[in-house]
This record gives sequence, C-alpha cells and structure tokens, in this order.
Amino acid sequence: MIRALIRYTAAGGNLLISGAYIGTDMMENRDSSAIHFAADVLHYLWRTNHATTRGTVIATDQGTSVFPEHVNFNTELRPDIYRVESPDAIEPVGNGAFRICRYESGNTSAGVAYMGSYKTVVLGFPIETISDLNSRTELMKRILNFFSTPL
Repeated sequence: MIRALIRYTAAGGNLLISGAYIGTDMMENRDSSAIHFAADVLHYLWRTNHATTRGTVIATDQGTSVFPEHVNFNTELRPDIYRVESPDAIEPVGNGAFRICRYESGNTSAGVAYMGSYKTVVLGFPIETISDLNSRTELMKRILNFFSTPL
C-alpha cells in the first residue's frame, strides 16, 4: 500500500488521511517503513496518543482556509456512532507542511496539511466521527477546495 501511495503522490495525487491511531499504531509496532512514509510523504510526525478526552478541535491561524473555526468529534458512548477514545497528536514535518488545527484542551496539534507537488491533509481523529453534518460537510468542502487550488 505504501508503494502505491508513493506512486500516487509522485503523480500529483492528493491524500486525505484521518484516524485516531494514525501515528500510535506505527510507533507501537516500531514500523520504520510507516514512520518514514508518514514523515517523508504524508509530512507528519506522531507526538502522543490520548491527546484529548474532549472532542473539540479549533483551526490555527495558518489553517483557516483548510479547517473550519471549530469542529467537534464524538468522545461519548453512543448507539449511532463510535467513540474516539485516543486521538493522536501529530506535528507537521518538512518544507511545505503546516499545522491546520489543534485540540482545544491541551493545545496539541490535531491536523496538518502539506503543499508541494501534491497535497495532503492528515487528521489525528476520524473525520467520520464529526457527528454534526454541517460541520463535517464544511470541513470536506474546505479540504476539497485546498486540494483543487493550483500549486
């Protein structure tokens, strides 16, 4: 999969990656290939798991074009959507990478973007757990606009 994604981005393909364990799994498994891929291609570095117990994420000054002012993801037990227990904090790495949002509690980085010969947006929480449809739709619109803006 890593080789396929490297070929895809090398051809100018953009990637949106989200998930609660996007860094934790590779660190706990000491997966050096995944760690290098995350840094060199996706342009993020894992900082910590359990980054917040609350699901409020706010945009950074640099990230307002990509990320809405704030969104909430689910951290509670509910019958209709799963609970995010351990969102990852991630940091931008490399030229062209920047922080787009942070967890309101703790101020750790919740999402990064990269703009180079391709673009990436990586979120340390699952995008599908944003339960408010308008917030999720607005986030997706901004990400797609970011991807469609010429380099």
